Amino acid sequence: MCKEKSLNLKVFDDINRNYMEPKKAAGSIFEYLNRSGREDISKIRLTIENWYEKYPDKYKNMLRKRLRSSDNTESMSAWFELYLYNELIKKFDVEIEPEIQETGKRPDYLIKKGDQKLFYLEVCVSNDKEDPNVARVIDYIDTNADVKNYLIMRLIQIGKTTPKLKMILNRVGDLKPGGGYVYKENGWIIEFEMTKMPISNPANRKIGMSFTIFWGSDKKLKNKINKKIEQRVESNIPYIIAVNICSIAIDIQDVLDVLYGGEFVQQDGKILRRKKYGSGNFITNGIFLGPEGFRNKRISGVLIFTNLFPWNSEDIKANLWLNPGAEIKIQPELLNWLIDSYYILDGDEIKRINL
Repeated sequence: MCKEKSLNLKVFDDINRNYMEPKKAAGSIFEYLNRSGREDISKIRLTIENWYEKYPDKYKNMLRKRLRSSDNTESMSAWFELYLYNELIKKFDVEIEPEIQETGKRPDYLIKKGDQKLFYLEVCVSNDKEDPNVARVIDYIDTNADVKNYLIMRLIQIGKTTPKLKMILNRVGDLKPGGGYVYKENGWIIEFEMTKMPISNPANRKIGMSFTIFWGSDKKLKNKINKKIEQRVESNIPYIIAVNICSIAIDIQDVLDVLYGGEFVQQDGKILRRKKYGSGNFITNGIFLGPEGFRNKRISGVLIFTNLFPWNSEDIKANLWLNPGAEIKIQPELLNWLIDSYYILDGDEIKRINL
């Protein structure tokens, strides 16, 4: 295929679409977006195509390949980069993968206003490991459970074999509103709870909420940011790392632990973790705060989106977490249309400033 023809390719296939069901837990995000005939999904495809059309030709082929990947992490990473590019060109000029002369490194984006360099931006996605057996449980219950109210499913521990789906289905079907059931077999621990809320969605989905409760999501987020810290950019230009956290298992306390280190109070010689944030001392093991004080000073801040997806991108705003020890500061107002707040360290208190 000649280069000119490949550049004219769209992200999605030109096919007839008559699949009207919601996305199953199993299967790739791109596959679903590509085959669905639903009107809301058609609008999402149109938005992505419009964004893709604006992307520089030099980088389109690789981006398209990644967007179409069956690996959700790869596909969502490409989509997040495309999303940010289209948001940033609303206000600024954006250079993709600029070469840093001193190091030969190529960060994802350089944000400029004319000839003025405003900041460098690195982009990544942090998500939980996907397990096909978990998807099978969700899809099986959604399809077969004879219940009138929504179920809540909590995944505590993943086993190595497929769960006994019929056993789960029978026990869940016997639940009364407010009742619960815990499946424990072959390494699996899954909690089910019957709510008092009647099922009202057109697809008749039974599981109103499913989420994972196991340790490690915050560690993965920290590793993602640390890898981006290794990128070397010009020392006199602000440097931001943008992260899309695709996980229900991570909350604001986890973000605080990752960036500043865990909070603690001293009591009877023991270290006790706090359930809330906002004051107190810190265990010095964070991205911003280490044993010797402030660290990773080359990072101006971390721009965090939480569960940003193609179907909710118009509704989600980011939070900018400023590095208190940054050598080169960035003004949060520079991103005022993209964020709804920023966080700063004031003394020993972390403050949220709403825009």
